[in-house]
Amino acid sequence: CEDVYLSMRAWQAGYRVVHEPASVVLHHYDFARNAAKFYLLERNRLMNLILLPELRTRRILMAPALAVEAGVLAVAVRDGWARDKVQGWRWLVAHRRSLAERRRDVQEHRQVRDRDLAPLLQGALDPPEGLGPGVPAPVSRALAQYWAWAVRRL
Repeated sequence: CEDVYLSMRAWQAGYRVVHEPASVVLHHYDFARNAAKFYLLERNRLMNLILLPELRTRRILMAPALAVEAGVLAVAVRDGWARDKVQGWRWLVAHRRSLAERRRDVQEHRQVRDRDLAPLLQGALDPPEGLGPGVPAPVSRALAQYWAWAVRRL
């Protein structure tokens, strides 16, 4: 999740993040090589939700974020990596004080508000093919509609 973190921090600092659609990146990764992959993905995904948004944004997104967490947990149980997911939660709880300090630092250094960054983000969940199960279309549409509502309230 470093790409999301770095892009958001750059946007928050007022920099422009450039995407080149014609670029090709080959990422040779084998989940079997790193048994902690699901743990790290989940921990870092949730860390981004803790560190990056402003307090108002976090409040607005709390309900759908909890619903998504429930869905991800159900998939983790089904697919056998629930222990990794729970381990990610435990890490976040164990490091809550240092995360709070880091969050304060992230928020103090930002130059751009979430309401100005919101148009750069999307509300639908559409993971790339091969990266976990697809999200049912009605769920993705509902999240996209919620995001559109939320953007107007930022």
